[in-house]
Amino acid sequence: MLETTGIIDTKKFVLKALKHLYTLMVVAIGFTLFRSESITQAFCFIRNMFVGFKSSAQSAALLGQVLSPQVMLVFAVSIVAALPVGKDLYQKALNGKRALVWEHTGYALSFVLLLLCVLNVSSSTYNPFIYFRF
Repeated sequence: MLETTGIIDTKKFVLKALKHLYTLMVVAIGFTLFRSESITQAFCFIRNMFVGFKSSAQSAALLGQVLSPQVMLVFAVSIVAALPVGKDLYQKALNGKRALVWEHTGYALSFVLLLLCVLNVSSSTYNPFIYFRF
């Protein structure tokens, strides 16, 4: 909305990285607004995301528990896949000599990941889907 009204002109962003950061920030704030029970809670979440940094021994211990090697690997792969580098690698793989092999491998890995996700969701009591609440 801010872009269509002319309040924020994204064409003036010189670096592409600024466009990516702007998009990530807008999406994060949008998800926060959608997830919050009230507007007050949303503003508290947004404030804590951007200025509410407190470091303590408890937060360091919690961070150590949350950031397992599996989570860090998925995070690193996600960053590469979200950047234009991921698109370039994907295009290079599909334009090579073994394009069909890469394509079928991608389909097979996607199916395996889908099965793992379904098994993970069905085996736990927590349902992460946001629409489950409505």
